[in-house]
Amino acid sequence: MNINFKRELKYVLKKKNFKFKKFNHLLIIFYSLKKILKISKEFKHNLYKTKNNLLINKTIYFNFITNGLDLKFENQYQNLYIKETFINNYLLKNSLISRNNDLNIIKLQKFITIIDNNYIENDLKINFNVNDYLLITNILFFKIIFEYYISLKLNFLLKIN
Repeated sequence: MNINFKRELKYVLKKKNFKFKKFNHLLIIFYSLKKILKISKEFKHNLYKTKNNLLINKTIYFNFITNGLDLKFENQYQNLYIKETFINNYLLKNSLISRNNDLNIIKLQKFITIIDNNYIENDLKINFNVNDYLLITNILFFKIIFEYYISLKLNFLLKIN
């Protein structure tokens, strides 16, 4: 048995005395979820843009005694966690050089070295330095942004009720 949904929907909409209060609530929920999905898509798009600006198609290399180990990053973020070639030599030499002298890559590398050395290897023993303090404040700032985003979603859900 085929049901004509358009005709039934028109019939429901033409009735001025809605017996279905749930129908109104469902419409409100539908449009609010649509807005939430739109905001989340924009948020993900901004995340991808920042990742593209940081690492994709950038060449990062260190100056060693042998003058040159080139590390190229193309959509591979896990290479930042290779300790033998990347982080330890950075700590010995402090010579991170990137194309166009991009400061974001240098900040990201410093952040990863602090996390690996102070928090993971030393069993969560915190060694406070000035750089640690500045980078922890950056982390907290981005957490605040993320919490604000979650609160926006919760506000939309509260408006439904």
